[in-house]
Amino acid sequence: MSADSEASACTYLRKLLNGSERATVVAKRPGQYAYLQTEHSRRIIGLEVARTGARLPLSVTVTPWFLAAALAETGWIRLCEHEIATSKCSTRIAHWRDQRLTLEPGPAMPPHAALDLDQLWHLTGADCGMAAVARRTRHFGHVLRAGHTPDIAESTRALIGLGPGSTPAGDDVVAGAAVTLWAIQQRGSGTPAARKRLAALRSAVDDSLGQTTPLSAELLRCSCDGHAVREFHAFIRHLRRGHSVAALTALHSIGHTSGPALAIGAVTAFQALRGTHLEEMSFA
Repeated sequence: MSADSEASACTYLRKLLNGSERATVVAKRPGQYAYLQTEHSRRIIGLEVARTGARLPLSVTVTPWFLAAALAETGWIRLCEHEIATSKCSTRIAHWRDQRLTLEPGPAMPPHAALDLDQLWHLTGADCGMAAVARRTRHFGHVLRAGHTPDIAESTRALIGLGPGSTPAGDDVVAGAAVTLWAIQQRGSGTPAARKRLAALRSAVDDSLGQTTPLSAELLRCSCDGHAVREFHAFIRHLRRGHSVAALTALHSIGHTSGPALAIGAVTAFQALRGTHLEEMSFA
């Protein structure tokens, strides 16, 4: 079958689709996105139109008519490294994008004023109706700062699945912290504090995926491997420059609670590393 259109996809998919899989639609918003779940690995993949759709790093940008064809499919959708196909048409993955978070050159830590969690809760309104998430997030921040592995794991598990929605706010907090720690620990041997905390967090996530939604479990997996949506990349870039309001604006389109919770997770991770030698480092 020759491809009827071209698509672009996250490089993370290459590893997942090393061979062939098939999937079915498990959630959708016509004209914007569809979420597919693979038959064997049970992973969730987003099909999105331009920049308006899926909120997963593990996504493929397709044309509107191919999305419509996928939503109309009553059988399996076939996935392989270079193509996605329904029973009637296909799209070739012609472009790959790396959605792993990379920190720009400059001071390792954002300015102190940009790391004011109380201000973030207030500016986002994320404290409204989320008292349990806020309380457990503060405890998560304390144990992340202390760096004791069993406590980090316990506090992480307490957040996973907490809150309403397809991606509970507690999961978003953990995801924001995980991808931030991943990006920091990629900067070489000078970041053992981040590496230690990420390992504890990842272990807890792996043990707790069954206590949240399939979509959120996918977000957590991606985050622990450093993959984030484009809006989160922009948030971190503005945060490290000390532009708090611009940083929050970058996450506005993700959702009423998901964007703020991701932001709070990231800031919690940066705060946890204050007082370590990372505070004196600058990335080239």
